[in-house]
Amino acid sequence: IATADKRRAPALDHGQTIHLHATEEQLGPTGEWTIAHDDDGLGWSHSHAKGDVALRGPVNGLLLATMRRKTADQAGLEVFGDTTV
Repeated sequence: IATADKRRAPALDHGQTIHLHATEEQLGPTGEWTIAHDDDGLGWSHSHAKGDVALRGPVNGLLLATMRRKTADQAGLEVFGDTTV
C-alpha cells in the first residue's frame, strides 16, 4: 500500500494541466491523456488538449516520468511548455 509522504511536492498544483502523448501509433487516440487539477481534485481524460506542459514519447517513458522513476530526459521524452510543472 502506497502512503502519502507530506514532505514531497504535490503531484500537480491546483489549476495546472499536463498533456501526455504516446508515440506508439497502435495506441491511436487512447495514447493521449490530459491530467488536470481543478476544484474537484485530480482528474484525467483521453483528450488532446493543451496543457501547461506536454510530454511526448514512448508510453513506458511517460509512465516512468509521471511516477518520478526517471527524468523526462532519462525516459527519452520531448518536453514542451512550462518545465516547472
